[in-house]
Amino acid sequence: MIRTTLALLLGPALALSLAAAGNAQSTVDQRLAEEAAAFVADEADGASPAERETMVACLLAEFAGLDDTEKETLLAEDDFEDSLDALIMAHPETEDALENCLG
Repeated sequence: MIRTTLALLLGPALALSLAAAGNAQSTVDQRLAEEAAAFVADEADGASPAERETMVACLLAEFAGLDDTEKETLLAEDDFEDSLDALIMAHPETEDALENCLG
């Protein structure tokens, strides 16, 4: 509804750029969620599906305040474990929370 109103008021170019920005954000977040889930599956092979889901949510929460550019930079690492290390280097305050995520 908001996009429709904007399109009527400001024209199709603005509406298209808003849609593209929304899609880019969801793509970064989706990739982050996929990589976190794969990492947890490898690291917590004895955990139940519910425990794994909780671990993934915990890891993703530490990325929540970051903008898409920073998320992309962190995801450019070789693997998700390196992404977590890079997150800790950039934001040392996340270290304890990340360690607690995996038990």
